[in-house]
Amino acid sequence: MGDIIQTTALLRDLRQFWPDAHLMYMTGTGGAGALNGNADVREIVPYVRAPRIRLEELVGFVRRILSLRRRGVGLGISLNPGSWDALLLHLVGAERCVGFVEPGREFLLDECIVWDETKVVARQEHYDDLLRLLGLEPVCRQYELALPAESSCSEEVRRVLAASEPVVAIAPGGGYNPAGCAPYRQWPAERFAEVVTHFLSREGVRVILVGGHDDTEVARRVMNCCPDVATGALDDLTGRTSLAELGLLLSKADLLITNDSAPVWVAAAVRCSTVCIVGCNHPVVCTPLSSSFAAVSAQLPCSPCFSGAAVPKCQLPAQCLQNITVAQVLAAVRELEARRESNPGQGSR
Repeated sequence: MGDIIQTTALLRDLRQFWPDAHLMYMTGTGGAGALNGNADVREIVPYVRAPRIRLEELVGFVRRILSLRRRGVGLGISLNPGSWDALLLHLVGAERCVGFVEPGREFLLDECIVWDETKVVARQEHYDDLLRLLGLEPVCRQYELALPAESSCSEEVRRVLAASEPVVAIAPGGGYNPAGCAPYRQWPAERFAEVVTHFLSREGVRVILVGGHDDTEVARRVMNCCPDVATGALDDLTGRTSLAELGLLLSKADLLITNDSAPVWVAAAVRCSTVCIVGCNHPVVCTPLSSSFAAVSAQLPCSPCFSGAAVPKCQLPAQCLQNITVAQVLAAVRELEARRESNPGQGSR
């Protein structure tokens, strides 16, 4: 989800330059949720995976490719450096194929940028380079996420939205990750519980736990570590919201504290102040287009160890996360609060 949201500033720039283009976005069912209602995308196309050697799959694959070829694709852009995505552009008959490729695969595209895993930059810089390859100058500096009407949300979500007190959102999980590296991004639940307790000790503050279905167990551990007397102002909404509902919640929240996961990008899209706890990744790579963001990282000599789809080789619990203290996270929160006081326009609310 986060990877898709990161492309929305690029989509806005493409739309501004080609206002009449029929912009199709090919993605999996999970990523489609991040684009529903996006005004810059005319059509969301289900991702075409490489078929297995089975007659039924091969027939379905050929039918889908022929259907896309009949549409007539003028420009195909590969936002993933994988070879299959580049091949797909040719299979669907794109007249011009551009995008990212792995080193040594430059022949796969008409014009390309070689993806350099050793280059430590924010993902947006890669997309800016791609726009320049197309002859465009990046302009948009804001992600997009369509939000639902409050009336369409669940009762639990509406209750939080109606709260008059400050709301602090905590995302203690790492969500589903295709590379299986989520545990290497998850700060200990016990420390998240200390952060929750800190905010609940402030009079009139509501804390909500947010995340996907895969985060419910981590959220349960956080809840179990919190004092019973404090749970009256603590709501566990993990696994109970859609992506759009999460965006609406964060648009009303005063602060998000999260691991390096999709909520970072959802928060940036709705301008919610965010503290991100970074483990196996590099803080620069995790930095979104946001004026109210702070990353906390142990910055060990072995970091970053996350590369593409490769799972870190260190033993769990990861030392890069164990070395981050509650005091460091709360110091980052105070830094954001100080920034917001000096510039009231930053962040949400």
